[in-house]
Amino acid sequence: MVRQLTLVLALISSLMVFSCDVNREYDGNYGIYSDLDVIAFALAGYTSISGSLVIGHSEYPDLFTEVVTSLNGLSSLKHIGGSLFIRRHDHLKSVNGLQNLESVGEDVIIHSNSIRNLDGLRSLESVGGNIRIGEENITSLQGLANLTSVNGDLSIRSSSFLTGLEGLDNISTINGSLIVSLNDSLESLTALKNLVSIGGNLEINDNEKLSMLGVDDLSLVSGFFSITMNANLLTSDAEALRDQVLSRDGIFGTIMIEGNLDGAYPGPVWKGNYLIENHSDLIALSGYNYVSGDLEIMSASDIADLIGLESLTRVGHSLRIYNNDSLTRLEGLQNMASVGNAYAVYGNIELCTSAAEALRDQILADGGIGGLTQIRENKDCE
Repeated sequence: MVRQLTLVLALISSLMVFSCDVNREYDGNYGIYSDLDVIAFALAGYTSISGSLVIGHSEYPDLFTEVVTSLNGLSSLKHIGGSLFIRRHDHLKSVNGLQNLESVGEDVIIHSNSIRNLDGLRSLESVGGNIRIGEENITSLQGLANLTSVNGDLSIRSSSFLTGLEGLDNISTINGSLIVSLNDSLESLTALKNLVSIGGNLEINDNEKLSMLGVDDLSLVSGFFSITMNANLLTSDAEALRDQVLSRDGIFGTIMIEGNLDGAYPGPVWKGNYLIENHSDLIALSGYNYVSGDLEIMSASDIADLIGLESLTRVGHSLRIYNNDSLTRLEGLQNMASVGNAYAVYGNIELCTSAAEALRDQILADGGIGGLTQIRENKDCE
């Protein structure tokens, strides 16, 4: 059935080539929720939509049986006055069919599909609003190579397979924010080598394998500057980018650099977050001097103390110790000297509040605590 439908769409698309000189505008928003809707669009031969093009159900998609497997019937479309939404369609593997789309007046939002690449957007030259890509399976952004600027935010989030941002090479200006976060395989931002200015915030956070920035032309960040929780990115590289921008047109918001990798730090480093839920987890961290992300010790019923963590002197982000019913002492953390963000000790019914306060004071007297401090619901031993 899918193969037959694909042949029908291909035939219709080929017929549309002969009428491409006819401009046909659809007035309003156009919704595509099934392959039959794609066929209907192809038969109409619309070249523009005054409103938004919505592909897929935005809410409760599991309640609907219709699916979209191909966009090949949309080849006549050149302009969208509103936004382009493509979302929540597991059967949609590509955006092929939109290869003649040249402009989108407002936002381009693509997320929660099974799309591998954006090659079908290769003619897109202008986006009037935000570009938000949240595709777990996407491997390439090459289809965006004709974009030179983004009028709103550019957000690349939650990809498991994207290793680089090639395809964004020609972008020099982002009038909104640049958000690159939660991309598990992303290694480099060097494709943004021509980016000069960001009108909003710079947010590069929680990209586990990111090790290279390379945004060498960046001169202006009008909002806040945040590079945090990138387990393989050297803190010194983040600081170098900060200094580069400050020496040019500047940063006009808060600067946050934390939870990255401190390459100058002596001794073994655990890159990223670490969770201790039992004694085996604790022993596995033995010998490490630095956890670059969060260190959480939670709900461990077989831990009475933290002996084994004596080598640990620094946590790059937050230290949280909570809901450990058997924990009576914080012995093992006597060399802890620095916590990059929050310090929280709570819900440990056998741990004296005074012990949590003593550890807090110890850290504050040495390298400090970079965020909020929370001590509550422990044992009152006074």
